[in-house]
Amino acid sequence: MRIFLIYMGTKQGIDQVMPAGYRFVPTDQELVFHYLKKKDSRKPLPAQCIMEMDAISFYNQPPMILVGADLSRKKEWYFFVRGHEYYHGEKKKKQVVGNVSGFWRSIGEEDPIYNSNGAVFAFKIYFTYFSGTLQKAKRTHWSMELYRLPVKCDAKLQRDKWVLGRIRRGQDYNSCL
Repeated sequence: MRIFLIYMGTKQGIDQVMPAGYRFVPTDQELVFHYLKKKDSRKPLPAQCIMEMDAISFYNQPPMILVGADLSRKKEWYFFVRGHEYYHGEKKKKQVVGNVSGFWRSIGEEDPIYNSNGAVFAFKIYFTYFSGTLQKAKRTHWSMELYRLPVKCDAKLQRDKWVLGRIRRGQDYNSCL
């Protein structure tokens, strides 16, 4: 039996090689347990398929630049974001992007994610991307979910913590930035 591998592309040093027919489509629980918790505790990840960025670089680019040339094939992209203010309890309603080309706006409140025992093991918050300025905003078909682990008491330990972002492209992406 032969297994053919498909090269899924490289961006910022992340090579994603998967067997033919496989797709990276993790659930919330899989993202948190197998990726975010391991990244947070500096353990090896099951696959190197999530890009790493610092928060300043992440918010300095609109989503279509972040995801690169993958627009024709994919609808979801994943990022580890280091030093994100979301981890420190500063949940901004709006996060302006780069040269004010647009902004991410949070939708609703932060949702706890529960394990099978009913204990909170992570939090998730939703964002939508708007093009233009705050005064002349146009909603786009880009959305993002940010996942974070519960905050521990020692603020020094939290400085380099990671959040995990899942950016999604909606159906009518050609009319968006």
